[in-house]
Amino acid sequence: MDTKRNKFITIYVSAEELNRIRERFSQTACRNMSEYGRQVLLGKPVVVLHRNHSLDQQLHEVIRLRKTLEDATLAFDQLREQSNWYRSRIPGSSLLSLLLQEYALGQQLQQVKRYFQKMNAQWWR
Repeated sequence: MDTKRNKFITIYVSAEELNRIRERFSQTACRNMSEYGRQVLLGKPVVVLHRNHSLDQQLHEVIRLRKTLEDATLAFDQLREQSNWYRSRIPGSSLLSLLLQEYALGQQLQQVKRYFQKMNAQWWR
């Protein structure tokens, strides 16, 4: 239907009914309440979204780990530059600090690796 929608309908509902309508609307792919109402009243199918909360949690964790990985990559690049500078100018003791930073970076990368292995195992069960 390409006709302009310029007519409106008013209906009265109780607070409980309005809450139920809003709850059902929030579970659909409809962009607004008018679209949802038209589909329901005209007997058209309404696409209902089903959220996989386990997948949502994993996605949130992947986003967090992505940030950690980006930070670790930046830190690694900085360490590499410092390492080259230290090796050519400063002996021994300052290298220990650099090595400790490199170890901490390695631990972060291991955490990311373990999580992805865990997630992979869950997906392929």
